[in-house]
Amino acid sequence: MFSVLFLVVALAQLLLLTGFLRQLSARRRPADLIPAGLTVVLAYENLVIGIGGWVGEGALLSGLNLPRFFGHALLTPMLLLWGLALLRRFSTGWAMRRGTVVTVCATVLLLIVYDASFDVFGVVLEPERWADTLRYVNVGAPDGPPLAAILTGLGLLVAGGQMLVETRSNRLLIAAMVMASVAGLAGYLPILGNVGELVLMAGVLSAMRQERSTTRMSMGDVSRWARRMGWITWPLFVIGGVITYVPMFGELDPASGLPVSPEQYTLGSTTQGIWLVLLTVHAHFSILVYGLGRRGGALRRFHVWFGHANLFLTFGGQMFFIFPQTASIGSAATQLVLVTISVHVLLGAYFALRRSRPRKGRVLASAA
Repeated sequence: MFSVLFLVVALAQLLLLTGFLRQLSARRRPADLIPAGLTVVLAYENLVIGIGGWVGEGALLSGLNLPRFFGHALLTPMLLLWGLALLRRFSTGWAMRRGTVVTVCATVLLLIVYDASFDVFGVVLEPERWADTLRYVNVGAPDGPPLAAILTGLGLLVAGGQMLVETRSNRLLIAAMVMASVAGLAGYLPILGNVGELVLMAGVLSAMRQERSTTRMSMGDVSRWARRMGWITWPLFVIGGVITYVPMFGELDPASGLPVSPEQYTLGSTTQGIWLVLLTVHAHFSILVYGLGRRGGALRRFHVWFGHANLFLTFGGQMFFIFPQTASIGSAATQLVLVTISVHVLLGAYFALRRSRPRKGRVLASAA
């Protein structure tokens, strides 16, 4: 059954490829070669997984699996370059700066080198069965979440959020949010990760077709989006933290502080993955509206700066989960962030109450 589903996803990726080729033929934008090439890799990957059960273990299937690791190592980080080119096409101010270009290019190069160190030069393939599927996985890859895929996903979230601001089109943002949200479940139900990739590439194709728009979102609209994302993020953060770190929901590993049960770990990491997605969008919109927090009174400036500090503390803590040896530090940092973000939310609630009260000047004006 699942083998057939992988083949269906492969066919869907090929259909998307025809759309990418039409766009390349009509627009001839070099950066659009990146998602087109990645779509070829994803279609091939799903095809190989889909036929693996019929091919069986051996040198043939091992050889067929090898190119998909090469393709991901090279093309997945390069989606960051495509996202940058997309925003430059819409004349986004910060994307036009030389420093941004240098930073993105350096990040892409480092991620490619990092992935290539184990997905190109250090590949150690072993067969893995799931349901009725059979594929070869690279046991030479480091334990923990895939760094390149995570940073690429965060970059596409920022590109999708900026595209919403520039054109009021939310398709790339939604596609990136779906991909990032289901990533935590891919280890438990692998087909979800491949479906998430399909949704992401459909969002990328839609973004390629998007023309420049004169109906840019106002900063008031962006501010409302930021607040909404913040109010949704916090309860999910609390729920994810309770599921993951409260012993009553399951036994915790003394060394890492993480759940021993795979089901509890998957549920907790998926919930945390969703709030990290929402937090990224919230932080991006907040930075667009408030910048470095130089406006307003002292408490307002502290609220903005404290929010920025929470962002670095959150993602810094998540980086410790990449290596099993430092997972306990990541757990401690996440529990600390639960407290600091709660303080940030309380300050946000205070400002929300202030906004809800009619100002004295408005009351006098309406009375007149």
